Amino acid sequence: MNKKFLFFACIFLATWAAPSTADRQDCGDYAGCTVEAALAALPPSARESHVFFPEGGSHLDNAAQAQLTLLVDALRSPLLTDTCLRLEGHADPGGPEDVNLRISWLRAEAVHQYLADAMGGDLPSIELAAFGESKPMKDLPKTSILHRRVALMARTCPGAPGG
Repeated sequence: MNKKFLFFACIFLATWAAPSTADRQDCGDYAGCTVEAALAALPPSARESHVFFPEGGSHLDNAAQAQLTLLVDALRSPLLTDTCLRLEGHADPGGPEDVNLRISWLRAEAVHQYLADAMGGDLPSIELAAFGESKPMKDLPKTSILHRRVALMARTCPGAPGG
């Protein structure tokens, strides 16, 4: 079975199930929405592979911490011992480009620090990257609050069986 599929299925399937249509809030172009309302309009695959930030800066809210706790639990699974992670920080287009690049780096570092604290010495190989506002989420308006995120990517580590 595909390790990447198992990785995301184990971590997020139960937690990030799509809300029913009755639970969704109309967000139009996502501008002015709460993170929760904007997330409800996204497909589950986008919610599963990103940690979103509810306001400027790099603070992990309770929802992000809960998602990362599930990631930690999955990474401790024997099936994922050869998993390497890449954390890509992003920002929305508000503010100067250099500030957005710095914020996106701080977001990737915040996720990395959470994982390091939770896993201690068992932390997998993790690569960090920051893109500022240069790689917005596909199919979202430029004003979307959901551009403030860290993308979580997993793969089999080079040199591992199957890597």
